[in-house]
Amino acid sequence: MRTHVPAPVTAAPADASNLKPGTLVQVLPAARWKRVPARTAIVTGTIGSGRPGLFALLWFWTLGQPEFTQTLFTVTPDEVVVPLHTTLATLPQASYRVLAARHAAARGQAARLLAPLAEPIARAAH
Repeated sequence: MRTHVPAPVTAAPADASNLKPGTLVQVLPAARWKRVPARTAIVTGTIGSGRPGLFALLWFWTLGQPEFTQTLFTVTPDEVVVPLHTTLATLPQASYRVLAARHAAARGQAARLLAPLAEPIARAAH
């Protein structure tokens, strides 16, 4: 049986300054956050009082429609989030279409939380 040993993280963790709405990020495994998926997500914004960007709100669009604790999570940017070089404009077309369709279908509170993504998604249309 083969086991995969994760490689060390060499990318710098994020801070609030590089987590703008529409930024694609990789969430790294964190033992204390077992419910947050370790996969690609999109930043919908940063939230928090006091210092800016205390938390990042991430949407794991590949997991489905936006829903708290299922596909929408708040995380501290400096702990588990690494910005990707891939952007919405360079995202594979099939992935972009899924993201755009799920964004357009969002209703209620989810739609309000995803509102900051409207402009970046429209700009990257392909």
